[in-house]
This record gives sequence, structure tokens and C-alpha cells, in this order.
Amino acid sequence: SFAEGDLSNLTRLRSWEAALRIFAAHPLQGVGWGGYGFWFYRVLGDEAGVAVMGWPVTNSLPLRLAAETGAVGLFLWGASLLRPLAPLARLWTPRGPLQTGEICAFVLATCVAAMLFQMLTFSQLQMPHLWLLAGVSAAGAREAGRVA
Repeated sequence: SFAEGDLSNLTRLRSWEAALRIFAAHPLQGVGWGGYGFWFYRVLGDEAGVAVMGWPVTNSLPLRLAAETGAVGLFLWGASLLRPLAPLARLWTPRGPLQTGEICAFVLATCVAAMLFQMLTFSQLQMPHLWLLAGVSAAGAREAGRVA
């Protein structure tokens, strides 16, 4: 909901706006990992008063990466997802039934894609199971051709 009286929605919108402004000001290298909270009030000024949080968070992984690591970090992080998401290519290039190893890799890749979708608007990025999922998925994609 984009209700004007709902502070949680306004906080999220202001957080995204701040991340975009930070990225616009530092597009190549960002402001450094963990720097978003320090820059939040600087880029929003008086508009930051609507934020209802103790420490500002972006509420979006891609926007956090853009603001804190710039285009370079966003590109490198995106490149690191190629292997975990590779099994999803089977959706566009079917070549018969999935083999045993491919099924596991495909399921893991689907979970990573769902996690990334959730991270578009989620603020709890430090949850270890999310990062373990990406790592296990990368290993599963690597081993997919070897398991039979």
C-alpha cells in the first residue's frame, strides 16, 4: 500500500530514494560496505524525518549493493549469481527430462531466485540461511553434471 499515513511504507520509499541518490552521487564505487546508514540522513536532509528506524536500512538488496558498492560491486555480485542461477536456463532450453543431479540443482536455483525476489523489498539481509542457500546452490549447479 502506498497510503500517505502508513509510516512503514513511507520509510521504505524514503530508504529506496536515499539509496538511489547515493548511487547517483557515487555510481562507480559506492560509499563503501555499511556506509548507507551514514549517508542516509546526509542525502535526504529534512525528508529523512519520516524514517521510522533506529539505523537506516535500504529494504532492498540491489539498492544496497548499488549505493554501497556502486556499479562495480553490483556487477561483481551479479556475476557471482550466474552459477547458482544457471540451472534455470533449462526453462528456456528444454532438452528432455531432468537428470537426478539436475533436479537438485534446478530446485536450488529456484530457491535462490525466490530469495532474490524477496530481497527486492526485504531488510533482513544478515540471515545466514539466505547466504548458505546461495553457496549450496552454486555447488549444486557445479555438480549437476557429475551426479547420476
